[in-house]
Amino acid sequence: MAPIAQGDRLIQLLVKGLLYESCVEHCQARATSTDETIDLTDPNSLLS
Repeated sequence: MAPIAQGDRLIQLLVKGLLYESCVEHCQARATSTDETIDLTDPNSLLS
């Protein structure tokens, strides 16, 4: 497998993980009726 293909897979997994974690936080916030929201205008907020 070419190094570029491995790098692409790593990026895909990182993005998938970030999206998954964001969805988990969002669903937990909705389930517990908190006012926590995801600010999609600031992508760095997903990393905190």
